[in-house]
Amino acid sequence: MCGIAGYIGPKSNFPTKQNIDVCLKKMHLRRGPDGFGHKLIHKDNYSFAFLHARLSLVDLNARSDQPMEDDEGVISFNGEIYNFIELRQECINKGIKFKTSSDTEVLLKILNIFGTKGLKKLDGDWALAYYNKRLDKIILSKDRFSIRPLFYYDNGKELYFGSSISHIMSLQGKNASIDFGRVANYLSFGFKGTNLDPNTFFHDFVKFPTAHFIEFERGKKKNFKKYWSNIPRVNHNLNYEQSVELIKNELSKSIEKRLRTDTKIGCMLSAGIDSSSISAITKKIFKQDISYFSYKPNYKDYDESELINLNIKEFDAEKNHTYVNFEGGNSIKKLREIILEAALPFNAPSDWLFHILCEKMKEQNCTTFFTGCAGDDIFSGNYIDHLNYLVSVRHDTSKFKEAYTNWKKNILPLVRSPHLKDFEGYLKKVENENIASWHEKNLVNENLKIKIPNIEDKVLNEYSKDFFRNELCRGVFDAAVPAHLASNDHIAMFHSLEGRYPFLSHHVYEAANSIPSDFLLKDSRTKSVLRDAVKGMIPEPICESKNKIGFFMDFKEVFKTNTNEFEEVMFQNKELNKLINVDKLRKKLSTESNIIMADQKLIFSILNISILLEEYSW
Repeated sequence: MCGIAGYIGPKSNFPTKQNIDVCLKKMHLRRGPDGFGHKLIHKDNYSFAFLHARLSLVDLNARSDQPMEDDEGVISFNGEIYNFIELRQECINKGIKFKTSSDTEVLLKILNIFGTKGLKKLDGDWALAYYNKRLDKIILSKDRFSIRPLFYYDNGKELYFGSSISHIMSLQGKNASIDFGRVANYLSFGFKGTNLDPNTFFHDFVKFPTAHFIEFERGKKKNFKKYWSNIPRVNHNLNYEQSVELIKNELSKSIEKRLRTDTKIGCMLSAGIDSSSISAITKKIFKQDISYFSYKPNYKDYDESELINLNIKEFDAEKNHTYVNFEGGNSIKKLREIILEAALPFNAPSDWLFHILCEKMKEQNCTTFFTGCAGDDIFSGNYIDHLNYLVSVRHDTSKFKEAYTNWKKNILPLVRSPHLKDFEGYLKKVENENIASWHEKNLVNENLKIKIPNIEDKVLNEYSKDFFRNELCRGVFDAAVPAHLASNDHIAMFHSLEGRYPFLSHHVYEAANSIPSDFLLKDSRTKSVLRDAVKGMIPEPICESKNKIGFFMDFKEVFKTNTNEFEEVMFQNKELNKLINVDKLRKKLSTESNIIMADQKLIFSILNISILLEEYSW
């Protein structure tokens, strides 16, 4: 993983040398500590700049630094092409010679040969800028799941792009202002509301669309084009056993490719099925030892260490496993550093625990790590998925009766949230609201002075006529997953770490979306197909556990919410205070009783935005 930035436009508006140097220095600090460089080109009718900072993971030699150039093209990219060994051989078969063993050079050759058609060949995560010398053509592209961030600013004459908005601003030599409409969405809906459209927290800065590319021919911009379809294609001829085998094979191949690195790999290990599956396949199929990191809270109800210890024993990982605890410190100071580095707020308090785990992995010299992100959203691992499935089958009397009985028996006793216990109430919401699953908005309303915004149907993508499948896809592409990926990248890169996501291989996604819906929640067994794919490789209590615990921390302990310092930071911005009920929130902060989770998330969001406004408010 690295960092990129760049400019395409008239020479008269070309970034100054000082701005280029400042941008490279910032990129080098966190996103690319192992090297940096730039390529500046001035043509008759336009100019462009490619900037790059490198975090070395494959072919650590300086010969693989970027921007990389050969006789035909120039490439600057952030990410990894995991099938580069197979693609390298394809190029060799065409007579291509290589000077490095890097995935960067393979990507350069693929784009030289195939142009934008080569994007379909890639199994990986990327945000890239490529220039073809012969055709005088520039290509910008982003991967299929937006794992690697790419933002841009386009005023019709000049286009700036980069892995981070803060770095683009450095290249421009000016700061942008906060879009308070986006802030209102963030406060109303939580992190799910940050990806309803391509807009960002800053005016005139936009997220590059997922699974798209755009070409510039002789400096002239053409239309965005999509190179991959994410529409589910269910194969109703698959039986359950075939579905299980399909997932086992595709997930194993994804993990095998994502093990390709010349540096130390870590893995975030919980007692959940997702990280356990990744760890089991790594150890038992590929016989590879990696380093494991688990969070251990101080609260018994959220402590999974007993089950995690079963994993450690199963994977023979006693010597390469670390429990991580929260040790206190000046949390607001560190939060400020991370937020202002990328000009991006965190999603939720649990992101702080992700930061703590990243900090520990970096201390132990890991450069990349595995996480089970998106496993829940692809394989139906959330409690609300059961409600969505019941909505989908409600007109099939026999199927609904069986599914409802199983849900009531196996899932309902585990659910804490009252919004996820009431199917009839949820069904009424579905019939009257277009974002019924976003129940957070009802919990934070009393703390806001603004009216919760309406979400227009036109901004909601439709992936399937089946409600259950459509909601799963929205989670992967429009709501939870892209928000988590953005925050994960933000935090991991603050520690100069690369996250790898085995569930977010397009081969795994396509396989999961070919499986009939009934199999995903067979007998109301969450992630049934995935569980059976790794059955016998992980401890049975983990494989069959129905309870979903997740990360937890005592918000008041971490951020000392009853102090003057906390309140001064949280309520320092007058414009932000116009959106929130300051008096109610002060009262909640001063009480000795626990703050409910919905209020914790909102308070944390306000704190994040307040810090962001310290730098970007005028």
